[in-house]
Amino acid sequence: MINLLIILFTLIGLKRILFSSEGVKESLIWVIYALILGYRTFEPLPRIGFHPIEIFIYAAISRLILFKMKPYNSFPILYKMLTAIFISHVFVDLFDSYDLQALNEFKNAFLLMLILFLTNHIYVDKNYIINIFRHYTVAVSLIAFLGIIEFLFPAFMSRVFGFSKSVLANSDNIFFNRLAFFYWGSHLAANLIPPFFPITLFLFIENRSLISSKILNTFLIIINLFAIYLSGNRITWLYLTIFIIFTIIFFKDKLVSQIKTYIVFLSLSFIIYIYSQPVEGRYLSTFRAIAGKIDNRYDSSGAQRLTFIQGALERIKNNPIGDGWGSRFWVHSDLLQISLNTGIISGFLFTYILIILLRKSLRKYSREKGDVIYFCFSCLMIFVILSLGVNGNISLAQNGVPIFLFISLIESFHMNKRI
Repeated sequence: MINLLIILFTLIGLKRILFSSEGVKESLIWVIYALILGYRTFEPLPRIGFHPIEIFIYAAISRLILFKMKPYNSFPILYKMLTAIFISHVFVDLFDSYDLQALNEFKNAFLLMLILFLTNHIYVDKNYIINIFRHYTVAVSLIAFLGIIEFLFPAFMSRVFGFSKSVLANSDNIFFNRLAFFYWGSHLAANLIPPFFPITLFLFIENRSLISSKILNTFLIIINLFAIYLSGNRITWLYLTIFIIFTIIFFKDKLVSQIKTYIVFLSLSFIIYIYSQPVEGRYLSTFRAIAGKIDNRYDSSGAQRLTFIQGALERIKNNPIGDGWGSRFWVHSDLLQISLNTGIISGFLFTYILIILLRKSLRKYSREKGDVIYFCFSCLMIFVILSLGVNGNISLAQNGVPIFLFISLIESFHMNKRI
């Protein structure tokens, strides 16, 4: 039944994208709601899966090409350079090894170029950003809500979605049953939730929140907070900590006193709750890991990840032009993975793009009297850089596309402001 609903959802989305008068603009909304589907893909070839997200993007690109729609801006030169490097590598890899895994990894990373090409043909202004962000808050809130339901009623969710587990395995020293998001396919679903908070703050200030009631808005915030807490995902905990500090120190707005009081109250309540549970060591282990003091009780994979990173750096040093797509060496860092696969030049370009976007957003926020949209962009770029730096996201469309979507929307918004 779930598979039939996914097929129906995909067909309806395709019809709207291809035949609706606003199909191209609506395509990103369908992409956002497809995030809820998790790991469910169509596999026309062995080991080559296509997520409904990808199908919607390909459909929108096809419509652009078929009707010869003109872009609002030229494709940025740095992205053109990355495109050339990515494509040249995949051709070499396919003819050299005939391994379709190279195509799989390439197509997931190349979604960044396709989404930017798509947003380049949409006039991305504040109203469009608000519309997209509102849909994103709905999608991730539903993911969070279903995750909590899974945690509370695993048997019910198992019957509906067909999984047989409800929590991740834990060490005896932790005493913390982590939510695994099995209905979605992986605990990585928690990675989609952190942008909810700066986006909700932005929508609240702009008086464009999905729900006008402050009580219901607070309820949604609490649902997303507890989904992150139950996931046990320390990177998302770290992001929220950075976001709270960033908001308290840098946020400038006429409602600043009310907003900061509200944020501090919610944050302290949540932190007090965490410290009342047997997980405070897991939270603090994040900062110990950053300082190079890995706590094996809470960070069983930390030493292994450090070994992966050291191995990747050594391989990049020995082969600066890249090992090729699908090189089967997983680094758990997308920034290093790009350099490992396609060379140090593309890794530098990719990192430089992210830094420039963060710098632009911070500078605009400072110059334009603290316009809250640039504050939101700055928070999202911090999330993007942190995610790409310490997680492996782009090997799966449903994890990489949210990051690519934020990059593309922010890039297109900045370009359109120059028109």
